[in-house]
Amino acid sequence: MRQSRFFKMLVPDTRIHILIIALLIAIISIYNHSIGIIGIFVLSYLIYYNLKTTNIRREEWTQYIEGLSSDIDSATKQSILNMPIPLTMVEIDGTIKWYNRNFLDLVAKQGILEKHIQDIVPGFDLQSILKKDRKVINKANINSRNFKVLYNIIKAGKASSSDYIIMLYWIEETDYELLKKRYNEGRLVVALVQIDNYDEVMQDTEEANKPLVIAEIDHKLNIWANRINGIIKKHDNDKFVIVFENQYLEKLEAKKFDILDEFREINVGNKIPI
Repeated sequence: MRQSRFFKMLVPDTRIHILIIALLIAIISIYNHSIGIIGIFVLSYLIYYNLKTTNIRREEWTQYIEGLSSDIDSATKQSILNMPIPLTMVEIDGTIKWYNRNFLDLVAKQGILEKHIQDIVPGFDLQSILKKDRKVINKANINSRNFKVLYNIIKAGKASSSDYIIMLYWIEETDYELLKKRYNEGRLVVALVQIDNYDEVMQDTEEANKPLVIAEIDHKLNIWANRINGIIKKHDNDKFVIVFENQYLEKLEAKKFDILDEFREINVGNKIPI
Protein backbone atom coordinates (compact mmCIF):
# COMPACT_ATOMS: atom_id res chain seq x y z
CA MET A 1 0.00 0.00 0.00
CA ARG A 2 2.76 2.43 0.95
CA GLN A 3 4.76 1.42 -2.14
CA SER A 4 1.71 2.13 -4.34
CA ARG A 5 1.30 5.60 -2.86
CA PHE A 6 4.96 6.44 -3.47
CA PHE A 7 4.66 5.17 -7.06
CA LYS A 8 1.63 7.38 -7.75
CA MET A 9 3.52 10.38 -6.41
CA LEU A 10 6.49 9.71 -8.70
CA VAL A 11 4.54 8.71 -11.85
CA PRO A 12 2.09 11.41 -13.13
CA ASP A 13 -1.46 10.29 -13.91
CA THR A 14 -1.90 10.71 -17.73
CA ARG A 15 -5.41 9.29 -17.86
CA ILE A 16 -6.98 12.76 -17.67
CA HIS A 17 -4.89 13.94 -20.60
CA ILE A 18 -5.85 10.91 -22.67
CA LEU A 19 -9.53 11.44 -21.87
CA ILE A 20 -9.31 15.07 -23.00
CA ILE A 21 -7.57 14.03 -26.24
CA ALA A 22 -10.21 11.33 -26.83
CA LEU A 23 -12.97 13.90 -26.31
CA LEU A 24 -11.37 16.32 -28.79
CA ILE A 25 -10.92 13.55 -31.38
CA ALA A 26 -14.58 12.61 -31.00
CA ILE A 27 -15.62 16.22 -31.61
CA ILE A 28 -13.31 16.50 -34.66
CA SER A 29 -14.67 13.21 -36.06
CA ILE A 30 -18.13 14.73 -36.19
CA TYR A 31 -16.93 17.40 -38.63
CA ASN A 32 -14.14 15.47 -40.45
CA HIS A 33 -14.13 11.67 -40.48
CA SER A 34 -10.68 11.38 -42.10
CA ILE A 35 -8.97 13.45 -39.44
CA GLY A 36 -11.01 11.60 -36.81
CA ILE A 37 -9.71 8.21 -38.00
CA ILE A 38 -6.14 9.50 -37.93
CA GLY A 39 -6.79 10.85 -34.44
CA ILE A 40 -8.02 7.43 -33.30
CA PHE A 41 -4.77 5.81 -34.48
CA VAL A 42 -2.76 8.50 -32.70
CA LEU A 43 -4.85 8.02 -29.54
CA SER A 44 -4.34 4.24 -29.67
CA TYR A 45 -0.58 4.74 -29.92
CA LEU A 46 -0.62 7.19 -27.01
CA ILE A 47 -2.53 4.68 -24.85
CA TYR A 48 -0.10 1.89 -25.78
CA TYR A 49 2.93 4.10 -25.14
CA ASN A 50 1.53 5.27 -21.80
CA LEU A 51 0.85 1.70 -20.61
CA LYS A 52 4.31 0.55 -21.70
CA THR A 53 6.05 3.50 -20.02
CA THR A 54 4.01 3.07 -16.84
CA ASN A 55 4.87 -0.64 -16.65
CA ILE A 56 8.57 0.06 -17.16
CA ARG A 57 8.56 2.69 -14.42
CA ARG A 58 6.63 0.35 -12.13
CA GLU A 59 9.20 -2.42 -12.66
CA GLU A 60 12.08 -0.01 -12.05
CA TRP A 61 10.42 1.24 -8.87
CA THR A 62 9.76 -2.32 -7.66
CA GLN A 63 13.39 -3.28 -8.30
CA TYR A 64 14.54 -0.20 -6.38
CA ILE A 65 12.32 -1.02 -3.40
CA GLU A 66 13.39 -4.67 -3.40
CA GLY A 67 17.03 -3.66 -3.61
CA LEU A 68 16.57 -1.23 -0.75
CA SER A 69 14.84 -3.93 1.34
CA SER A 70 17.69 -6.30 0.61
CA ASP A 71 20.20 -3.72 1.82
CA ILE A 72 18.16 -3.18 4.99
CA ASP A 73 17.91 -6.94 5.61
CA SER A 74 21.64 -7.31 5.09
CA ALA A 75 22.35 -4.41 7.46
CA THR A 76 19.98 -5.93 10.03
CA LYS A 77 21.69 -9.32 9.83
CA GLN A 78 25.12 -7.77 10.16
CA SER A 79 23.96 -5.69 13.12
CA ILE A 80 22.63 -8.80 14.91
CA LEU A 81 25.69 -10.91 14.14
CA ASN A 82 28.08 -8.18 15.29
CA MET A 83 26.06 -6.96 18.25
CA PRO A 84 28.40 -6.53 21.25
CA ILE A 85 26.04 -8.26 23.70
CA PRO A 86 25.33 -12.00 23.96
CA LEU A 87 22.25 -13.10 21.99
CA THR A 88 20.37 -16.39 21.95
CA MET A 89 17.42 -17.52 19.83
CA VAL A 90 15.29 -20.28 21.38
CA GLU A 91 12.05 -22.01 20.54
CA ILE A 92 9.02 -21.91 22.81
CA ASP A 93 10.11 -25.15 24.48
CA GLY A 94 13.55 -23.69 25.24
CA THR A 95 15.56 -25.41 22.48
CA ILE A 96 18.49 -23.26 21.35
CA LYS A 97 18.25 -22.55 17.59
CA TRP A 98 20.91 -19.86 17.22
CA TYR A 99 23.41 -17.86 19.26
CA ASN A 100 26.16 -15.36 18.58
CA ARG A 101 29.82 -15.66 19.43
CA ASN A 102 29.51 -13.51 22.56
CA PHE A 103 27.03 -15.94 24.10
CA LEU A 104 29.27 -18.91 23.31
CA ASP A 105 32.23 -17.16 24.93
CA LEU A 106 30.04 -16.33 27.93
CA VAL A 107 28.87 -19.87 28.71
CA ALA A 108 32.27 -21.35 27.78
CA LYS A 109 30.66 -24.51 26.38
CA GLN A 110 30.68 -26.24 23.02
CA GLY A 111 27.90 -28.04 21.16
CA ILE A 112 25.06 -26.05 22.70
CA LEU A 113 22.91 -25.98 19.56
CA GLU A 114 19.62 -27.89 20.00
CA LYS A 115 20.27 -28.03 23.76
CA HIS A 116 17.75 -26.66 26.26
CA ILE A 117 18.56 -23.17 27.50
CA GLN A 118 18.10 -24.22 31.13
CA ASP A 119 20.75 -26.92 30.66
CA ILE A 120 23.19 -24.25 29.52
CA VAL A 121 22.09 -21.56 32.00
CA PRO A 122 20.91 -23.37 35.16
CA GLY A 123 18.20 -21.56 37.07
CA PHE A 124 17.02 -19.49 34.12
CA ASP A 125 13.21 -19.30 34.21
CA LEU A 126 12.00 -19.47 30.62
CA GLN A 127 8.38 -20.14 31.58
CA SER A 128 8.02 -16.71 33.20
CA ILE A 129 8.63 -15.15 29.77
CA LEU A 130 5.64 -17.01 28.33
CA LYS A 131 3.26 -15.60 30.94
CA LYS A 132 1.38 -12.91 29.06
CA ASP A 133 -0.20 -11.36 32.15
CA ARG A 134 2.97 -9.51 33.11
CA LYS A 135 6.23 -8.26 31.68
CA VAL A 136 9.06 -10.12 33.34
CA ILE A 137 12.72 -9.18 33.41
CA ASN A 138 14.64 -12.35 34.15
CA LYS A 139 17.83 -12.53 36.15
CA ALA A 140 20.58 -15.04 35.49
CA ASN A 141 23.98 -15.90 36.91
CA ILE A 142 26.55 -17.30 34.49
CA ASN A 143 30.06 -18.13 35.70
CA SER A 144 29.74 -15.74 38.67
CA ARG A 145 28.52 -12.92 36.42
CA ASN A 146 25.09 -11.34 36.83
CA PHE A 147 22.81 -10.67 33.86
CA LYS A 148 19.48 -9.04 33.20
CA VAL A 149 17.73 -10.95 30.41
CA LEU A 150 15.53 -8.97 28.04
CA TYR A 151 13.51 -10.80 25.43
CA ASN A 152 11.45 -10.42 22.28
CA ILE A 153 8.89 -13.00 21.07
CA ILE A 154 8.83 -13.16 17.26
CA LYS A 155 6.46 -15.00 14.92
CA ALA A 156 8.76 -17.10 12.75
CA GLY A 157 6.26 -18.30 10.14
CA LYS A 158 2.68 -18.02 8.88
CA ALA A 159 1.85 -21.70 8.77
CA SER A 160 1.10 -22.14 12.44
CA SER A 161 0.16 -19.76 15.22
CA SER A 162 2.52 -21.70 17.50
CA ASP A 163 5.51 -21.09 15.23
CA TYR A 164 7.27 -18.57 17.45
CA ILE A 165 10.84 -17.98 18.53
CA ILE A 166 12.20 -16.05 21.49
CA MET A 167 15.19 -13.74 21.15
CA LEU A 168 17.09 -13.38 24.44
CA TYR A 169 19.35 -10.38 25.11
CA TRP A 170 21.84 -10.90 27.95
CA ILE A 171 22.66 -7.55 29.56
CA GLU A 172 25.46 -7.80 32.11
CA GLU A 173 24.99 -6.02 35.41
CA THR A 174 27.80 -7.55 37.46
CA ASP A 175 29.34 -4.17 38.27
CA TYR A 176 25.92 -2.76 39.17
CA GLU A 177 25.14 -5.70 41.48
CA LEU A 178 28.54 -5.39 43.16
CA LEU A 179 27.99 -1.67 43.66
CA LYS A 180 24.49 -2.34 45.01
CA LYS A 181 25.86 -4.97 47.40
CA ARG A 182 28.63 -2.67 48.62
CA TYR A 183 26.15 0.13 49.13
CA ASN A 184 23.80 -2.07 51.16
CA GLU A 185 26.63 -3.56 53.18
CA GLY A 186 28.20 -0.17 53.85
CA ARG A 187 25.06 1.58 55.09
CA LEU A 188 25.38 2.67 58.70
CA VAL A 189 23.30 1.02 61.40
CA VAL A 190 22.76 2.65 64.77
CA ALA A 191 22.20 0.38 67.76
CA LEU A 192 20.87 1.69 71.05
CA VAL A 193 22.02 -0.52 73.94
CA GLN A 194 20.55 -0.26 77.42
CA ILE A 195 21.17 -2.31 80.57
CA ASP A 196 17.56 -2.86 81.65
CA ASN A 197 18.17 -3.76 85.29
CA TYR A 198 21.27 -1.62 85.85
CA ASP A 199 19.91 0.21 88.93
CA GLU A 200 18.66 -3.02 90.47
CA VAL A 201 22.02 -4.73 89.92
CA MET A 202 23.95 -1.83 91.43
CA GLN A 203 21.71 -1.72 94.50
CA ASP A 204 22.27 -5.41 95.24
CA THR A 205 26.02 -5.34 94.57
CA GLU A 206 28.53 -4.56 97.32
CA GLU A 207 30.27 -1.23 97.00
CA ALA A 208 33.68 -2.79 96.44
CA ASN A 209 32.39 -4.83 93.48
CA LYS A 210 30.46 -2.10 91.71
CA PRO A 211 33.50 -0.79 89.75
CA LEU A 212 34.21 -4.38 88.65
CA VAL A 213 30.66 -4.81 87.37
CA ILE A 214 30.77 -1.49 85.52
CA ALA A 215 34.18 -2.30 84.02
CA GLU A 216 33.02 -5.76 82.90
CA ILE A 217 29.95 -4.27 81.20
CA ASP A 218 32.07 -1.69 79.36
CA HIS A 219 34.68 -4.32 78.48
CA LYS A 220 32.22 -6.81 76.97
CA LEU A 221 30.43 -4.12 74.97
CA ASN A 222 33.72 -2.80 73.60
CA ILE A 223 34.81 -6.30 72.56
CA TRP A 224 31.42 -6.84 70.89
CA ALA A 225 31.69 -3.51 69.05
CA ASN A 226 35.21 -4.41 67.83
CA ARG A 227 33.93 -7.69 66.38
CA ILE A 228 31.63 -5.76 64.07
CA ASN A 229 34.09 -2.91 63.42
CA GLY A 230 31.73 -0.57 65.23
CA ILE A 231 32.16 2.67 67.11
CA ILE A 232 30.75 2.70 70.63
CA LYS A 233 29.83 5.73 72.71
CA LYS A 234 28.65 5.64 76.34
CA HIS A 235 26.26 8.48 77.08
CA ASP A 236 24.92 7.32 80.45
CA ASN A 237 25.75 4.69 83.06
CA ASP A 238 23.35 2.19 81.49
CA LYS A 239 23.05 3.51 77.90
CA PHE A 240 25.33 3.09 74.89
CA VAL A 241 25.24 3.91 71.17
CA ILE A 242 27.01 1.65 68.68
CA VAL A 243 27.40 2.54 65.00
CA PHE A 244 28.41 -0.19 62.54
CA GLU A 245 27.94 -1.25 58.90
CA ASN A 246 24.80 -3.01 57.70
CA GLN A 247 26.75 -6.09 56.54
CA TYR A 248 27.11 -7.20 60.18
CA LEU A 249 23.44 -6.84 61.07
CA GLU A 250 22.28 -10.09 59.45
CA LYS A 251 25.05 -11.98 61.23
CA LEU A 252 23.99 -10.53 64.57
CA GLU A 253 20.36 -11.38 63.89
CA ALA A 254 21.30 -14.92 62.81
CA LYS A 255 23.09 -15.40 66.14
CA LYS A 256 20.11 -13.83 67.95
CA PHE A 257 22.39 -11.21 69.47
CA ASP A 258 24.45 -13.67 71.52
CA ILE A 259 25.91 -10.69 73.41
CA LEU A 260 22.82 -11.05 75.65
CA ASP A 261 23.98 -14.50 76.79
CA GLU A 262 27.47 -13.16 77.45
CA PHE A 263 26.04 -10.46 79.71
CA ARG A 264 24.01 -12.97 81.69
CA GLU A 265 27.25 -14.81 82.46
CA ILE A 266 28.88 -11.78 84.09
CA ASN A 267 29.65 -12.65 87.69
CA VAL A 268 32.10 -10.29 89.35
CA GLY A 269 30.31 -9.78 92.65
CA ASN A 270 26.87 -8.96 91.33
CA LYS A 271 24.11 -11.01 92.92
CA ILE A 272 21.57 -10.43 90.10
CA PRO A 273 22.25 -11.45 86.48
CA ILE A 274 22.64 -8.45 84.16
